[in-house]
Amino acid sequence: MSAVRAVCVAVCLVVLLAGLSAPAEGAGHNTPRVRKELREMTAVEFTSLVQALGTMQMVPTEVGQALYGAKYSSYQDMINKHAVATQDPRGDQGHNGPCFMTFHRAFLLQLEDSLLSVAPNMKAIPYIDITKDVEGGEFYGTESWAFAPHYVGSIDCGRSGELLNLSAAAAMAENGCQVTDGVLGNRVIEEFDGMRYIDTYDIFNGSNITGLTRAFDNANTNPRLSRFPVINNWHFWLNTPDWPAINIFIPQV
Repeated sequence: MSAVRAVCVAVCLVVLLAGLSAPAEGAGHNTPRVRKELREMTAVEFTSLVQALGTMQMVPTEVGQALYGAKYSSYQDMINKHAVATQDPRGDQGHNGPCFMTFHRAFLLQLEDSLLSVAPNMKAIPYIDITKDVEGGEFYGTESWAFAPHYVGSIDCGRSGELLNLSAAAAMAENGCQVTDGVLGNRVIEEFDGMRYIDTYDIFNGSNITGLTRAFDNANTNPRLSRFPVINNWHFWLNTPDWPAINIFIPQV
């Protein structure tokens, strides 16, 4: 599984965990954060989410913690954490067993805490109700579709409202199928920083073909975020070479 796609999958798991709210910072354990469905967010909350994600992608953890507090983590550190857990030589530490829900609840809470350290008025991380986005769903192909240009970006390289079949997606892969609009539009995929992650380098060190922070056998040379759709059903959330999760916004590569 692609490292970045894995993070996206992790974020999409908020769909499953949406009812399991975290306590609000400083408010005591009886005051939960209310995690809204993406389309229920106010304009201010959505803008805060976008800005906080942008900050996490640009500001390293050490700098961010000095600016925003100890709960800040960079986007790249989150990607690496999930990739290392997935490829642990002892076996996958976050999937395919009882650890799945526990690991992802903790992972999403860390992500949420980091986002809120940057943008507290966001109030809580959102989730996507994917039943509304599949073909035949309430939002499928509309302006409220998760893959509309103003949300996570068009699903087929700039043309929303239409899903490609596998052969068409494969053909488009020659151009990297770059996401060019939405929150994820033109996001840079960084080269893997082996010195920063020296302690876990033997477990995960990015693509051994391109050196980018992608799965070890990912040959996509486009240094921008890519997305390869699958026809008709929600399996495109999981089966594309880059789709992660989260991504509600985090991550395809």
